[in-house]
Amino acid sequence: MKMSTLIAAAVCCGFAGTSALAQASDVLPVEGSTFTEWGTEGDWRIYLDETKGSCFAERTDAEQDVLQMGLTKAGDLGYLGVFTLGDSSGGVREQRINVSLDGKEYQGTGYSGGNHLSKNHVGGYILTNNPRLVEDVMNTSQMDVTPQLGKPFSISLAGTQMAIEAARKCTSEQGG
Repeated sequence: MKMSTLIAAAVCCGFAGTSALAQASDVLPVEGSTFTEWGTEGDWRIYLDETKGSCFAERTDAEQDVLQMGLTKAGDLGYLGVFTLGDSSGGVREQRINVSLDGKEYQGTGYSGGNHLSKNHVGGYILTNNPRLVEDVMNTSQMDVTPQLGKPFSISLAGTQMAIEAARKCTSEQGG
């Protein structure tokens, strides 16, 4: 699988500044990680990040938008990744990203990072220790994403509850 330059966003209410970057490198998928498909839940694929010993759920919709959700092995931090097709050649290293879930806003500052998506996908991660974000994702049907750079897009959250439960089970099987 190819690596790509993506944006890693730290949720304002959870982390800020340098500590967010340190936390992000411990939680988010990084370039050089090994990903193995663990299973599926509906139209979600569950991946094991063998480097981190934790799992995440991923779904791609008809427009090739990608949603990822994962937890640390200890289960104390989570992330939400949203990506769309776009030009990633601009070398942008930082931008603001806003995610709206039924009018509840989550936002942060994005930083360059990497994972297993194609080089044509751009987007961001929200890193959080806020259980409300997880609950909102599980109980909302659509997420609206507004990056500082690029065009806004929406992504369906159908099946997120079962996908999150499957990713938790996968992580638990890794000793988490």
